[in-house]
Amino acid sequence: MLDIELYRMSESLARQAVRTWRYAQVHRLDAFEKAGFPVRIGNLGELDQIVGSMHANDRYAVLQDELAGFDDTDLERFVSALADFYDFHVSTFRRTEVTVPLAEMIAHLAVYKMVAAYNPGFRSLLEIGPGNGLLAFLLRGHDGLRDYTQIEACESFYLPQSLIDSHLFGPAFDEWARPRGLDAAADCFVGDGAVAVQQLTRKPELNPALPLQVDAVAHHCPWWRIAEVAAQRRYDIVTSNANLLEFTPEALNDYVALMRKVVADDGILYVQCFGGRVNGQVSDAVERLYAAGFRALLLVPDGGMLSDDERGRHKRLALGNGVFVTPAHPDYDKASAQPRANHASDCAAIQRMCFAEAGDARRHYEAGEILDLLAAEIARRHGGVKGNARSAA
Repeated sequence: MLDIELYRMSESLARQAVRTWRYAQVHRLDAFEKAGFPVRIGNLGELDQIVGSMHANDRYAVLQDELAGFDDTDLERFVSALADFYDFHVSTFRRTEVTVPLAEMIAHLAVYKMVAAYNPGFRSLLEIGPGNGLLAFLLRGHDGLRDYTQIEACESFYLPQSLIDSHLFGPAFDEWARPRGLDAAADCFVGDGAVAVQQLTRKPELNPALPLQVDAVAHHCPWWRIAEVAAQRRYDIVTSNANLLEFTPEALNDYVALMRKVVADDGILYVQCFGGRVNGQVSDAVERLYAAGFRALLLVPDGGMLSDDERGRHKRLALGNGVFVTPAHPDYDKASAQPRANHASDCAAIQRMCFAEAGDARRHYEAGEILDLLAAEIARRHGGVKGNARSAA
């Protein structure tokens, strides 16, 4: 498990290794600090205070409207993700009740549905700035997932993300914030083998070592190892949600360059919400993406209405959305050549992403109904013991 001291020791070593302190300052957390958000924590007991702080539950209704309610598949996926969250929270913090992030989880369900509608068989996804880490609860069950990489620069987000990933992915989770170069210390007596463990203990060695034989699926990357992501990986989906306008200008430049480098030729950059307008407007972030060679297949503001007049279909998006592609993408020529504030390209990918629910048998569920279903799922999992859950304020 990654704890506070280990994370800070590794970060300190990284700060000493960079060529100038200015590199580390690229990832300063001005936006969070100005808002009074706790970017550092004193102990693990403070982590659960972060839960539910990102989305007020008054967004639950409008996000459900965006999805046109739930069908059976979505409802099962949503309740299962909340039950996984409940299990994680109870096993980690042992509180007497769990605050259920209904709005935040349904926002991440909307993210998952958009990227899965674009490419149901996607195998790799890079998430920049995962926040409370809730997308992991939906990706854990995605068939064929081979590489889910998260990048985070804020300590008080990084640590719960690590705990969540460890809980969900077990030995298939690779935590990159651990200090490197320590493997050799495991065999500190080498050479001709004159000194052996048996000689030191005067007993046969009772604990033989077995190598890890599980391939990592989830990779958790701190700010000081982003270059390795850029050098080694390509992703079917890149997503950065509710944060682009909260990065420092220098960090935004870096992340845009990273996105441009690692997105697959037929992949997309998907953005749900551009974040609080701390470091500019949405147009500023979009212009930066265009300057790097991206174009938008979809770009709509909060509450933007999409219409498919030929088929009589309509969809209102609760949050601003953007789907961006590079020149190598098959639909690049269908994307808007210049940034446009409200644009949806006429292509199959956007039709799938925006109108996948059309004609489905779906209905809306009140928050209380979801909590009842969640309590029943918890009871099913744990032999009739009902969970004590409440929705976030």
